[in-house]
Amino acid sequence: MRMIQTLRGMSSAQVVRRIGERARDLRLALARSQEDVARAAGLSRTTLTRFEAGKPVEFEAVVRIAIALEAEDELGALFPTQDPQSLDEILALKARPRRRGGRTIRPSPK
Repeated sequence: MRMIQTLRGMSSAQVVRRIGERARDLRLALARSQEDVARAAGLSRTTLTRFEAGKPVEFEAVVRIAIALEAEDELGALFPTQDPQSLDEILALKARPRRRGGRTIRPSPK
């Protein structure tokens, strides 16, 4: 069972460092080398080393590393959706105007 640690209250640099550490810990727990993971991710070992050391890398590199470590499901939790819990919430979502290109689009009445 994985220990859930919150990232709330951390600076962006601290979050990057913590996620890099988690990726390194997972890679080691899976007994995989940096070369193996980098190859599977289609990245250089230098990029993986930078990421694990808490240095900024492109987001696509993070996604590729997560896939190589079979941790892509955790990325799905990055921006959770707010599923409506009741019929009233569903109707309120449908009635809410949307903003597109600086203009407001109102739902058409049915």
